[in-house]
Amino acid sequence: MEKIFRALPCTKRQKVTFAKFTFKDDAQEWWLLTLEKEDIVTWARFLEVFYEKYFPDSLREQKAVEFIHLRQGTMTVAKYESKFTQLAQFMTYVIFTKARKAKKFEAGLDPKIKDMLEVLKLPTYAAVIDRAYITEKGIKALRSREPNQKKQFWERDNRRPGIAPPKRVNMGTTSSTNSSNQGLTNPKGGTIPACITCGRSHWGQCRQDTEACFRCGQIGHLLRDCPKLTSSTANPSAPV
Repeated sequence: MEKIFRALPCTKRQKVTFAKFTFKDDAQEWWLLTLEKEDIVTWARFLEVFYEKYFPDSLREQKAVEFIHLRQGTMTVAKYESKFTQLAQFMTYVIFTKARKAKKFEAGLDPKIKDMLEVLKLPTYAAVIDRAYITEKGIKALRSREPNQKKQFWERDNRRPGIAPPKRVNMGTTSSTNSSNQGLTNPKGGTIPACITCGRSHWGQCRQDTEACFRCGQIGHLLRDCPKLTSSTANPSAPV
Protein backbone atom coordinates (compact mmCIF):
# COMPACT_ATOMS: atom_id res chain seq x y z
CA MET A 1 0.00 0.00 0.00
CA GLU A 2 2.91 2.33 0.73
CA LYS A 3 4.06 1.83 -2.88
CA ILE A 4 0.62 2.92 -4.09
CA PHE A 5 0.78 6.06 -1.99
CA ARG A 6 4.22 6.88 -3.39
CA ALA A 7 2.85 6.55 -6.92
CA LEU A 8 -0.37 8.43 -6.13
CA PRO A 9 0.43 11.21 -3.65
CA CYS A 10 -2.33 12.01 -1.17
CA THR A 11 -2.80 13.59 2.24
CA LYS A 12 -2.38 11.65 5.49
CA ARG A 13 -6.14 11.71 6.10
CA GLN A 14 -6.77 10.37 2.60
CA LYS A 15 -4.31 7.53 3.24
CA VAL A 16 -6.39 6.42 6.22
CA THR A 17 -9.58 6.62 4.15
CA PHE A 18 -8.12 4.58 1.31
CA ALA A 19 -6.58 1.98 3.64
CA LYS A 20 -9.79 1.21 5.50
CA PHE A 21 -11.54 0.29 2.26
CA THR A 22 -9.06 -2.58 1.79
CA PHE A 23 -10.13 -4.28 5.05
CA LYS A 24 -12.27 -7.40 4.81
CA ASP A 25 -13.95 -9.81 7.22
CA ASP A 26 -12.13 -9.83 10.61
CA ALA A 27 -9.99 -6.83 9.74
CA GLN A 28 -13.04 -4.77 8.87
CA GLU A 29 -14.78 -5.71 12.13
CA TRP A 30 -11.62 -4.85 14.08
CA TRP A 31 -11.46 -1.45 12.39
CA LEU A 32 -15.10 -0.63 13.20
CA LEU A 33 -14.51 -1.53 16.86
CA THR A 34 -11.35 0.59 16.91
CA LEU A 35 -13.17 3.62 15.54
CA GLU A 36 -15.71 3.36 18.39
CA LYS A 37 -12.85 4.04 20.80
CA GLU A 38 -10.86 6.59 18.83
CA ASP A 39 -11.26 8.70 15.71
CA ILE A 40 -8.07 7.92 13.82
CA VAL A 41 -7.34 10.55 11.20
CA THR A 42 -3.55 10.57 10.76
CA TRP A 43 -1.50 8.01 8.89
CA ALA A 44 1.11 7.75 11.63
CA ARG A 45 -1.53 6.87 14.23
CA PHE A 46 -3.17 4.42 11.81
CA LEU A 47 0.11 2.53 11.36
CA GLU A 48 0.72 2.49 15.09
CA VAL A 49 -2.70 0.97 15.84
CA PHE A 50 -2.49 -1.43 12.90
CA TYR A 51 0.93 -2.75 13.89
CA GLU A 52 -0.18 -3.20 17.50
CA LYS A 53 -2.95 -5.46 16.24
CA TYR A 54 -1.27 -7.44 13.49
CA PHE A 55 2.42 -7.09 14.35
CA PRO A 56 2.95 -7.77 18.05
CA ASP A 57 6.25 -7.01 19.75
CA SER A 58 7.50 -10.59 19.41
CA LEU A 59 7.00 -10.51 15.64
CA ARG A 60 8.61 -7.09 15.39
CA GLU A 61 11.67 -8.34 17.23
CA GLN A 62 11.84 -11.32 14.88
CA LYS A 63 11.67 -9.02 11.86
CA ALA A 64 14.27 -6.74 13.39
CA VAL A 65 16.72 -9.62 13.83
CA GLU A 66 16.00 -10.78 10.29
CA PHE A 67 16.77 -7.29 9.01
CA ILE A 68 20.03 -7.03 10.94
CA HIS A 69 21.32 -10.27 9.41
CA LEU A 70 19.86 -9.65 5.94
CA ARG A 71 22.31 -10.38 3.10
CA GLN A 72 21.78 -10.59 -0.66
CA GLY A 73 23.17 -14.13 -0.94
CA THR A 74 21.69 -15.84 -4.01
CA MET A 75 18.97 -13.20 -4.47
CA THR A 76 19.03 -10.73 -7.32
CA VAL A 77 19.49 -7.06 -6.47
CA ALA A 78 15.77 -6.52 -7.16
CA LYS A 79 14.68 -9.24 -4.70
CA TYR A 80 17.21 -8.08 -2.11
CA GLU A 81 15.98 -4.48 -2.39
CA SER A 82 12.36 -5.63 -2.02
CA LYS A 83 13.17 -7.67 1.10
CA PHE A 84 15.25 -4.81 2.50
CA THR A 85 12.39 -2.33 2.07
CA GLN A 86 9.90 -4.76 3.62
CA LEU A 87 11.96 -5.26 6.75
CA ALA A 88 13.27 -1.70 7.07
CA GLN A 89 9.88 -0.45 8.25
CA PHE A 90 10.39 -2.38 11.49
CA MET A 91 13.77 -0.72 12.10
CA THR A 92 12.99 2.98 11.87
CA TYR A 93 14.66 3.51 15.24
CA VAL A 94 17.95 2.20 13.77
CA ILE A 95 17.84 3.68 10.26
CA PHE A 96 17.00 7.27 10.99
CA THR A 97 19.03 8.86 8.18
CA LYS A 98 19.23 8.22 4.44
CA ALA A 99 23.00 7.83 4.69
CA ARG A 100 22.75 5.03 7.27
CA LYS A 101 20.07 3.32 5.19
CA ALA A 102 22.34 3.40 2.13
CA LYS A 103 25.26 2.00 4.14
CA LYS A 104 23.16 -0.85 5.54
CA PHE A 105 21.91 -1.80 2.08
CA GLU A 106 25.41 -1.66 0.62
CA ALA A 107 26.84 -3.79 3.42
CA GLY A 108 24.46 -6.66 2.61
CA LEU A 109 25.18 -6.77 -1.12
CA ASP A 110 27.00 -9.61 -2.85
CA PRO A 111 30.76 -9.18 -2.15
CA LYS A 112 31.60 -8.63 -5.83
CA ILE A 113 29.00 -5.88 -6.16
CA LYS A 114 29.84 -4.42 -2.78
CA ASP A 115 33.56 -4.11 -3.58
CA MET A 116 32.77 -2.13 -6.73
CA LEU A 117 30.37 0.21 -4.92
CA GLU A 118 32.50 0.95 -1.87
CA VAL A 119 35.12 2.82 -3.86
CA LEU A 120 32.43 5.13 -5.29
CA LYS A 121 31.36 6.46 -1.87
CA LEU A 122 27.75 6.88 -2.99
CA PRO A 123 25.89 9.28 -0.67
CA THR A 124 22.24 8.29 -1.08
CA TYR A 125 20.17 5.12 -0.91
CA ALA A 126 18.78 5.70 -4.41
CA ALA A 127 22.28 6.07 -5.84
CA VAL A 128 23.42 2.83 -4.22
CA ILE A 129 20.46 0.89 -5.61
CA ASP A 130 20.92 2.33 -9.10
CA ARG A 131 24.63 1.50 -9.17
CA ALA A 132 23.98 -1.98 -7.75
CA TYR A 133 21.61 -2.75 -10.65
CA ILE A 134 24.19 -1.56 -13.19
CA THR A 135 27.01 -3.54 -11.56
CA GLU A 136 24.94 -6.72 -11.39
CA LYS A 137 24.08 -6.40 -15.08
CA GLY A 138 27.77 -5.95 -15.95
CA ILE A 139 28.80 -9.03 -13.93
CA LYS A 140 26.15 -11.17 -15.64
CA ALA A 141 27.30 -9.99 -19.08
CA LEU A 142 30.90 -10.81 -18.21
CA ARG A 143 29.98 -14.30 -17.02
CA SER A 144 28.03 -14.99 -20.22
CA ARG A 145 31.15 -14.24 -22.28
CA GLU A 146 33.48 -16.48 -20.25
CA PRO A 147 32.69 -19.80 -22.06
CA ASN A 148 33.42 -18.25 -25.48
CA GLN A 149 36.64 -16.71 -24.18
CA LYS A 150 37.80 -20.07 -22.80
CA LYS A 151 37.06 -21.70 -26.16
CA GLN A 152 39.08 -19.04 -27.98
CA PHE A 153 42.02 -19.50 -25.61
CA TRP A 154 41.91 -23.30 -26.14
CA GLU A 155 41.90 -22.92 -29.92
CA ARG A 156 44.74 -20.40 -29.77
CA ASP A 157 46.85 -22.65 -27.56
CA ASN A 158 46.34 -25.59 -29.89
CA ARG A 159 47.67 -23.56 -32.82
CA ARG A 160 51.02 -23.04 -31.12
CA PRO A 161 54.07 -24.71 -32.67
CA GLY A 162 54.82 -28.17 -31.32
CA ILE A 163 51.19 -29.05 -30.56
CA ALA A 164 49.81 -31.42 -33.16
CA PRO A 165 46.25 -30.78 -34.38
CA PRO A 166 43.63 -33.46 -33.78
CA LYS A 167 43.97 -36.37 -36.23
CA ARG A 168 41.17 -36.79 -38.72
CA VAL A 169 39.92 -40.29 -39.35
CA ASN A 170 38.65 -41.16 -42.83
CA MET A 171 36.21 -44.09 -42.72
CA GLY A 172 35.13 -43.85 -46.36
CA THR A 173 36.46 -45.65 -49.43
CA THR A 174 39.64 -44.29 -51.00
CA SER A 175 42.12 -45.10 -53.74
CA SER A 176 45.70 -46.19 -53.23
CA THR A 177 46.89 -42.75 -54.32
CA ASN A 178 45.54 -41.12 -51.13
CA SER A 179 47.93 -39.83 -48.49
CA SER A 180 49.20 -42.42 -46.03
CA ASN A 181 47.92 -40.48 -43.02
CA GLN A 182 44.36 -41.31 -44.12
CA GLY A 183 44.94 -45.02 -43.35
CA LEU A 184 46.09 -48.13 -45.16
CA THR A 185 43.96 -49.70 -47.88
CA ASN A 186 41.99 -52.72 -46.78
CA PRO A 187 42.02 -55.53 -49.38
CA LYS A 188 38.34 -56.13 -48.71
CA GLY A 189 37.53 -52.55 -49.52
CA GLY A 190 37.56 -49.26 -47.58
CA THR A 191 40.42 -48.00 -45.47
CA ILE A 192 41.90 -48.96 -42.17
CA PRO A 193 41.40 -45.91 -39.95
CA ALA A 194 44.34 -44.08 -38.48
CA CYS A 195 44.58 -44.73 -34.73
CA ILE A 196 43.90 -41.65 -32.64
CA THR A 197 46.39 -42.90 -30.02
CA CYS A 198 49.53 -43.73 -31.98
CA GLY A 199 48.68 -42.23 -35.38
CA ARG A 200 49.31 -45.49 -37.24
CA SER A 201 46.77 -47.46 -39.26
CA HIS A 202 45.68 -50.74 -37.68
CA TRP A 203 42.63 -52.66 -36.54
CA GLY A 204 41.78 -53.59 -32.97
CA GLN A 205 42.96 -52.11 -29.70
CA CYS A 206 46.10 -49.99 -29.88
CA ARG A 207 49.12 -51.69 -28.31
CA GLN A 208 50.20 -48.36 -26.94
CA ASP A 209 47.13 -48.41 -24.70
CA THR A 210 47.92 -51.94 -23.45
CA GLU A 211 51.69 -51.25 -23.24
CA ALA A 212 52.31 -54.34 -25.39
CA CYS A 213 55.23 -54.82 -27.77
CA PHE A 214 54.55 -53.22 -31.15
CA ARG A 215 56.07 -56.24 -32.94
CA CYS A 216 54.86 -59.39 -31.19
CA GLY A 217 52.01 -57.98 -29.14
CA GLN A 218 53.17 -59.47 -25.83
CA ILE A 219 53.34 -57.51 -22.59
CA GLY A 220 56.54 -57.22 -20.61
CA HIS A 221 59.00 -55.69 -23.05
CA LEU A 222 59.28 -52.91 -25.60
CA LEU A 223 59.90 -53.09 -29.34
CA ARG A 224 63.64 -52.54 -28.97
CA ASP A 225 63.88 -55.55 -26.62
CA CYS A 226 61.58 -57.85 -28.60
CA PRO A 227 63.04 -61.39 -28.93
CA LYS A 228 61.54 -61.73 -32.41
CA LEU A 229 63.35 -58.59 -33.49
CA THR A 230 66.67 -60.10 -32.27
CA SER A 231 66.09 -63.40 -34.01
CA SER A 232 65.01 -61.63 -37.18
CA THR A 233 68.22 -59.58 -37.19
CA ALA A 234 70.40 -62.65 -36.62
CA ASN A 235 68.64 -64.61 -39.40
CA PRO A 236 67.39 -62.19 -42.07
CA SER A 237 65.86 -65.05 -44.06
CA ALA A 238 63.62 -66.10 -41.17
CA PRO A 239 59.99 -65.12 -41.61
CA VAL A 240 58.68 -62.26 -39.50
